[in-house]
Amino acid sequence: AGANAFQPCPLPAGYARGMRAQGAMRPFRCQVETDTPKGVGAEAKKQAKQGALLPEAPPPKDGEYIDIFCRGTNALMKKVVVKQFRDKVEMRPAGSAGNELLDRLLAPPEYPGMSRPLWMVMAGSIPTALGWYGYYKFSVEEELFQDELASEGRVTGCGG
Repeated sequence: AGANAFQPCPLPAGYARGMRAQGAMRPFRCQVETDTPKGVGAEAKKQAKQGALLPEAPPPKDGEYIDIFCRGTNALMKKVVVKQFRDKVEMRPAGSAGNELLDRLLAPPEYPGMSRPLWMVMAGSIPTALGWYGYYKFSVEEELFQDELASEGRVTGCGG
């Protein structure tokens, strides 16, 4: 049985759909089919997919207290969120959101992040009395956290 995995492939710098442009080639995740051993449970498959999606993060350096604090805060917040909700907003590969407006408004954070133009933010925020804006802010912060961790090996914000 095949399972989806994401392997790095080079694309031009700055191809992060609105994220900050980098000065050199950066890893990008491309979807490929791989074989999954029989008997692997759903949770193990999910963890394997998540591990393949996000690049391996280096450990924080000694004396990088902001990095240590931000990583710890991000991990703590993930632990206190109810599992059913956490599963729905787990990082997904870029392009997993559909092309329809509602699909993009309700899409979980992606790596690399998806662009959300101002008109889209307004289309989701105004009818919901800024309720959707909180979800948007969470998604963008989590995408920036993962992007900064992957590109610089350290973080300066706590993510979503």
